[in-house]
Parts: sequence; C-alpha cells; structure tokens
Amino acid sequence: MHNIAQYLEASENKIKELLDKKARERYPFSRSFEIFTDNQNFRKKSNPKEDDLDKYKGQLLIQGEPGGGKTISLIKLADKLIGKTKGIQPNSVNFVLPIFAEIYTWYTWKYIDENQQQKEQETRDTIFKWLLEKTKLYEQILEAKINARKVLLLLDGLDELPFNVPEDQNNPNSSLQDYRVKFIEALNQFLENTNYEITVIMTCRYRDYQEIVKNHPENEFKCTEKLLLRRLDIKEIEEYLKEKEIIEDETKREKLLNIIRINPAISKIIRTPFILKTLLDVYNDFDGEENTESQNLRAISNIEQLFDKYIEQGYYRETEKLKSTKKVDFPYTLKELKNKLGGIAVVMMGDDEPDNNDILSRMFKPVISEKKKAI
Repeated sequence: MHNIAQYLEASENKIKELLDKKARERYPFSRSFEIFTDNQNFRKKSNPKEDDLDKYKGQLLIQGEPGGGKTISLIKLADKLIGKTKGIQPNSVNFVLPIFAEIYTWYTWKYIDENQQQKEQETRDTIFKWLLEKTKLYEQILEAKINARKVLLLLDGLDELPFNVPEDQNNPNSSLQDYRVKFIEALNQFLENTNYEITVIMTCRYRDYQEIVKNHPENEFKCTEKLLLRRLDIKEIEEYLKEKEIIEDETKREKLLNIIRINPAISKIIRTPFILKTLLDVYNDFDGEENTESQNLRAISNIEQLFDKYIEQGYYRETEKLKSTKKVDFPYTLKELKNKLGGIAVVMMGDDEPDNNDILSRMFKPVISEKKKAI
C-alpha cells in the first residue's frame, strides 16, 4: 500500500510514460474547446484552452471525436496537477490529490476476474473501492481526502466501457447491459454522497455520449459543464507541418501543404491529430518518385481511402522486410490481410475491455488460423 508521497511518485512515472516522445510529437497542439453549457467557470472565455482546466472546480464532461486528443489533454492536465503538488505538504489546506484513472479498468475490477470469468461485486461505494484499487493508497488516507473534499478525479474514456453485452457472459440470452450507464450511475451516486463538492473531469466520445443520453436520459452524468474539444484548424495544421523535423525535405513539405490547401476532402478529414498523423505516415512512406505523392493523395477523398492506403503501404513494407531478412513471403495476400483486419475489427467490437491494448489470443482464433500466425 502507498502513502501519498509514494502514490504521487508512482503516478508521475505513469504519466511521464504515457506522455512519451511519440505522444508529444503526435499532439503538440495547444487545444481549445467549444462551450456546451452556460457556466461560471468559463463565462469570461469564448474558447477555453487546455491551460484553463487546472483551475476548474465542479463536474466537467469533455467530449470529442475518436483520435481527437481527449486522452492526451487529460494526461497533460494530470502531469500539470501532479507537478503542482510538489513542495506542498499533504496535510496542507492547499493540497488537492489528483487521481488519473482509465475508466475501462472499473469494469475489469468490478465484473471480471483474472481468469476472464464473470464475478459478482458489491455495488455499494464502487467508485471509492475502485479508486482504492487504482491508487493503492491506504484506505484511511483516501477516505480522509475524500471526506475533506481534497481529491480531483481525472477519469478517461467513458466510451471504452462495453455496452450491449449479455449480463451473464455464460448465457448469451441474458439481458443486455450498458456498462457506460452503470458507471455513470455509480459516479453520480458517489458525487451525491459527497454533495458534488469533489471536482471530476471525465472524457467521452461525443457520439457515444449522445447515444447514452438518447437511450437513457434518466442516467445522464450530473455535470455542471460540458466542453467539446475543437477540431484542428488549417492554420494550426500548416504551422505544425512547417516544422522541419516533421518533413525534412522542404520541397516535399510545400507539396503536401499545397495538396491540403487545394483538396477540400483532405483538409476536412485531417482535423484530428490521429488522422493527421496517419496522413503523414502515408505521405512520408511514398517511394519518392516524381509526383507520386501528389497523385496518391489527390485520389484520397475520405478516411476509408486514407486507411486503405496506410494498410497497403504497411503491407508492402513488411513484405519486403521479410523477404530481405528471413527470406520468406508474407503469409497473406494484400486482399486476405484486409479481410483479416476487417474480421479482427468486428471481433474487437465485442471485446470485454475495449481500448486497453491487451488483446487476448482467444479473440483471434475465429479470425486467424494457428497455421498462418507463425512467421
């Protein structure tokens, strides 16, 4: 178990790991938000920015697109808040304990044991007990901080909880459950028990939350404010691409900027950091023949075509690598690979723990044969 100093050290290490070099390169932007509600925290700011979040008090829901940067914004906030605790005694009136937690772990802790078998868990105080498990703090320490309203919860990824899944995993005919709703119920109960005096900042994909509210209006998160993470604008994208380390060749860099300016389809789909990074990967991976980049990018008019090109380039790169290093062929044709990836995507939609990067081998058995898995 941890005391507060040990917990903060462990949290800082985890946050630094999450904010590794690759993440910083992918999300170098200072993001801004669109205000969804009339509120007192941001009423003087037409477009609040990430830097405004560390002063927030209340219950805030941050929504955005997939790959839009919600998680990175929350991790950067956690890094900032942990840094602010340095030099302040834990018993000081000015000390607030930041707790960053990935929401998908609540489902694993509450419903699934280490053997992937369903388990029962007491429903009372599930948020407190989950936070206790995540922080490894002594129970009396966490309880005291909560009672004193000296914790700040940064909860990432409501949309990563499973939904429309059988309540009894061994009985596919049992009633379907939406664990996103169950988490909101537990969180609302926790906040009610603490008189809404604890600050909570939670992230969720915009469409997922709209679906939750539409299907379960009585279970909406009782937040005081809602923000929508704004899409990148063309000026931000152009300034980012002008950095020499992004595309070293000036001619190649200007060519990409010109394509973005004149191709409305491209400029529309790259407004999130993840898609922008995918475009750069595709562009930087072209073979360098004259006009190859322009011709290939001009033909892209939607996200599906962009990812199709991304898969093709990865396939040809790995094929050549296997031939040169192991003198063997890739075990699938390009068409077979795309079909397999499509099958995996369908299987992943039924994952018990979506987006936790822990993909179980049993999930792939219906898609990939043992014979072709070995290379």
